[in-house]
Amino acid sequence: MEQRRIYGRVKTQEKITCQVQKEDGSINLSGLLVTDISPAGFCFISNEEIPKNTILKLRLNFPVAYRIDNQFPSSIKVVYCSQITHPKKFKVGCCYIRPSKGGFHGR
Repeated sequence: MEQRRIYGRVKTQEKITCQVQKEDGSINLSGLLVTDISPAGFCFISNEEIPKNTILKLRLNFPVAYRIDNQFPSSIKVVYCSQITHPKKFKVGCCYIRPSKGGFHGR
């Protein structure tokens, strides 16, 4: 049985990017393009495969026109990661799990 979303996702009209980081530092990716977003989660494009159920710290970077604070620390959980092109490009779907307490350690 297919699980239905509570919130619909909206395709982004302007460039929203994000940075994700695993606590142990094994994953630290920035400049990732967000393809759609909702109150429950979002999707981004990555050059690296990220395993399902991986917990990551997140920073979303909104365009200035959105007038949203870019310091939006949160934790996310990878729900799916599927290869979309060759060579490796992956579409990664995530859900928010809680606000991040430890801040973000940018590059």
